[in-house]
Amino acid sequence: GTMKNLNILERPISKGKAEVSLSAFSFLFSEIVQYTKNSPTPAKALATWESRLHKIGYGVGIRVLDLIVYRSKGMDSRETDLVRFLTFIEKTVWKVLFGKQADNLAIVAANQ
Repeated sequence: GTMKNLNILERPISKGKAEVSLSAFSFLFSEIVQYTKNSPTPAKALATWESRLHKIGYGVGIRVLDLIVYRSKGMDSRETDLVRFLTFIEKTVWKVLFGKQADNLAIVAANQ
């Protein structure tokens, strides 16, 4: 009911359930790799391919992180406290991306 009426930016962060099917994601990933692989100069093909993938991945990553920060309650996008930022990555970002919390980041944060 009410979830469909919300703007996509205002919807709560997914609780681990996939919103995109694995086959759709795999197809999109394959198409991006094929798109970036087409290089006009064979001598620089690998470097060009890596550069194109990096540009796409960086842009997507920044947008995903912005969306996670925007949807999160109590997280400032200009966070400067290292322990608080690592906790945010451990509990929120990692869970959104991989469906579980990152255990090793808690150890790092505890040693700071």
